[in-house]
Amino acid sequence: AHLCFTIGDRLETEQEKENYALWIRERASKMPNARADDMYKRAMNVLERLQEHRGCATSISRTHWSALEEIVKLLAHKDDWSNFDTGPIYGGSNATIADRLCLSVDRTKKILRELRRAGLLIFHQRHANGRRWIRRQRDGTPVGHGFSLLPIMVLLDELEGQSGRDGDGVGFVQRVNGRPVRRSGQPEPDLTLQHEQEEQFAVV
Repeated sequence: AHLCFTIGDRLETEQEKENYALWIRERASKMPNARADDMYKRAMNVLERLQEHRGCATSISRTHWSALEEIVKLLAHKDDWSNFDTGPIYGGSNATIADRLCLSVDRTKKILRELRRAGLLIFHQRHANGRRWIRRQRDGTPVGHGFSLLPIMVLLDELEGQSGRDGDGVGFVQRVNGRPVRRSGQPEPDLTLQHEQEEQFAVV
């Protein structure tokens, strides 16, 4: 499968999403082996930075990056983060995620749809009735139906590159007194209040 995809693009049709999932799996099959601990830590670090800097010009809201981080926390089983066949798979209910996010189930469903539309989640062996469940074989390999974070593993380098930029596309190179500093040498302004406002009025 050949696909031109950039972080921030949207997959509007089911066919586009299916083609994208094939492309992700094809890329995953060519990925070198990786240490699970390293992959998980890198994923958590990059999601934290994407939240902190309002999505770093990805056009994906801070709310959605925050939700994705909580899903990653739910899928912390070590071996899954070195499994490029499936990636970490979530087979639980929307209610479980909603509880972790302190959101309604309906809003959680919208966030999950948007994460899939943004190419950050793909289905794993999607069940016809939409139900999700995961069991582990004796060797720890997950089997079942749900959605996978394989795109996070495959796109991790791109996400790390994107997370080095702020909303204006200007890279951060260091921190001074805990605050990121632009290449211009000017500290990034405190946007805590603005973040809170964005969370309150975010459209998903």
